[in-house]
Amino acid sequence: MKTLYQRLVEVMKPEEIDHHSSDLYVRITKESKRIIDEYYAEHPELHKHMFVSIFESNIPPRCLWYDIAFAYDPFWEEASKK
Repeated sequence: MKTLYQRLVEVMKPEEIDHHSSDLYVRITKESKRIIDEYYAEHPELHKHMFVSIFESNIPPRCLWYDIAFAYDPFWEEASKK
């Protein structure tokens, strides 16, 4: 089963994805909303409201992004090598 990060990377444009440490940032689009909603519906043990928040970018264009805690896979891949 694919992680949330893997699902989003497959369909989102590179400029619509960013991160800080282990947190994944994804621009809010119809597609990102659908993928995130489906992922959390498939994983009811994960409470979406505990992991996903929304913020407005202060970099033009000022749009809304999801901040998904602990969802940036490359961070964890690097951490596991230490």
